[in-house]
Amino acid sequence: MGVNYYPRHSTELFESGIHHSGGFADPRPTRDDGVEGLAEMLRTYATRYGAPVMLAETCVTDDVATRLRWLDASVATVQGLRADGLDVVGYTWWPLFDMYEWTYRHSDEPRSAHLLTMGLHDLVETETGLARRRNPVADRFAEYASRGAR
Repeated sequence: MGVNYYPRHSTELFESGIHHSGGFADPRPTRDDGVEGLAEMLRTYATRYGAPVMLAETCVTDDVATRLRWLDASVATVQGLRADGLDVVGYTWWPLFDMYEWTYRHSDEPRSAHLLTMGLHDLVETETGLARRRNPVADRFAEYASRGAR
């Protein structure tokens, strides 16, 4: 069972009598439940479906230091869940490289105003187009992957 979890976005808040349509025009409020929310989500889906779970997508949109903290904390959480017997079969950092927010399609602002720094590789504007440059998050992810993160 694949589970996507983004600490700043995956836990939506619902209030009685208040309706948000979601999306960019009327987003639902969220809260950051951090690794506790991640662990709860993985346990919930494993129990609900009686199947192994995989963290199919996770990341945090921020600077490299913040992304490294989330990578380390989320990998440690997955390792802890495995040690406790939860069948977590995989972990994917998404995206591979930074991306531009969907709002770029409807905006008059320059593309650079919509850059989301969240990848294992940075997107860098150059005179000839976009360069993709490996960053320290990619290196740390590779370290975890090479040792099986067990």
